[in-house]
Amino acid sequence: MNPRITVDPAVCGGEPCIRGTRIPVHVILGHLASGEDYQTVLKNF
Repeated sequence: MNPRITVDPAVCGGEPCIRGTRIPVHVILGHLASGEDYQTVLKNF
């Protein structure tokens, strides 16, 4: 797994999250899949 992704049962129910945040990976991927560009996602998160 990427070192920037963490899985902790005590954070977000154990979903993979961006290290140092409580942002689940699926949220970021959803924004990218819906057509947002990388820079917009970085700015918003």
